[in-house]
Amino acid sequence: MVYQISRLGYVCLMGRLRVTHRDAPDFYLTAADREEERDENLLTASRMFGVLARSESGVRVMETALADVFPWARHLSIAERSEFTADLITELSDAGRNARAKFAVLPVVPRCR
Repeated sequence: MVYQISRLGYVCLMGRLRVTHRDAPDFYLTAADREEERDENLLTASRMFGVLARSESGVRVMETALADVFPWARHLSIAERSEFTADLITELSDAGRNARAKFAVLPVVPRCR
């Protein structure tokens, strides 16, 4: 984590800072460009999985890859592995749609002076 103090005494955050609360969930302060990059990566991965899911061979490749990514998936039956693959594709597709929707929304944030 790198901090920079500006001439006006503001602390500029370069990266991500976790803010911990005693009585509320923690949250992160993140540089906008990092968050946008993360969303773009999620959108790209989502689209790639969507393309793979359109063909039988692509689905088979994904089912095979699950064993490497999720070692516990080796213990699932063939039917359960297929169901897990379908659920994962659906979740990634939904996440990609959410990331895409986020790009379409321009937040209005008042400037602090």
